[in-house]
Amino acid sequence: MEQKYALVPIENLEKIQLMLNEINEKLKSPSSISDKNLTDWITEEEAMELLKCKTTSLYNLRRSNKIIATKTRPVFYSLKSIQSYFVSNTNQKF
Repeated sequence: MEQKYALVPIENLEKIQLMLNEINEKLKSPSSISDKNLTDWITEEEAMELLKCKTTSLYNLRRSNKIIATKTRPVFYSLKSIQSYFVSNTNQKF
């Protein structure tokens, strides 16, 4: 197969390289919530860490609609729904 070439201004090439470096950095640290574009969604591992529970408990919370999760694999959990779950299960007696 014959290779094709394109002339690209050096400024554009540098911009492309910077974007690729940024993408690579984001891919290296997927568990860092602050680096995610979709900060409203967290992984199953992050949800278990926040809720201090195991997979089965997380599954039960999801099935009982107490927290919101995607139906995709891997499953992602709504951070806002977990925060609401915390608030609704807080003992406010002083």
